[in-house]
This record gives sequence, C-alpha cells and structure tokens, in this order.
Amino acid sequence: MRYWILVALLNGLFTLVIHYAAPEMLGGTAYYAGVAICALIALVIT
Repeated sequence: MRYWILVALLNGLFTLVIHYAAPEMLGGTAYYAGVAICALIALVIT
C-alpha cells in the first residue's frame, strides 16, 4: 500500500514539474520514461 501511495506522489510531483518546466514533453517518450523511473525510485525506497 505504501508503495502505491509513494508512486502516486512521485508521479504527481514529476507531472507538475514537467507541466511547468517543459510542457511539450507531456505524452512523449521521455515523459513515460520519467514516470517509470519514478516508479523504480519508489520501489527502491520501499
């Protein structure tokens, strides 16, 4: 349960950063790679 909460929070933070810093990346390959990296970071933390 903690893993999914952490994944949601990290992905939400990542999406906000991308939305304001580089909105053209939303929906691209780099965006989905970043989401996967956030999920792996959450896995390592838990």
